[in-house]
Amino acid sequence: MRGVFVDAELAVLDLLDDLTASETATVVDTTITDRLPALQVVRTGGGDNRITDVARIDVTSYATTDSEVRALAATVHERMLAFPHATAAGVIDRVETDTSPHTVWSPNRAVRARRATYRVSVRRRPR
Repeated sequence: MRGVFVDAELAVLDLLDDLTASETATVVDTTITDRLPALQVVRTGGGDNRITDVARIDVTSYATTDSEVRALAATVHERMLAFPHATAAGVIDRVETDTSPHTVWSPNRAVRARRATYRVSVRRRPR
């Protein structure tokens, strides 16, 4: 069943998909470093006011070097803030930064990670 609103998580996945040659997904296997760089996009919350859905979206960048992960996270940040975006999943009307890109712990010591959290506003689907 299609939801009332554009799926913000799918819209962000589509928006960022071309930024890595390997993977942009909701689940990323960071144990295999030859699949990096990669991006993980996960909706962590948010809600709607019956007109607009404002989703909290975490975007985590993964790479094998600090300079590479910083560059990828900066590129993601620039792309996210250049709204509005028309994606295959639907239109992203507005993006606000909740938490700027910052270093996060990775269970794999060979992998570097940076995460940012965004408030992504999407509209209702047309009837």
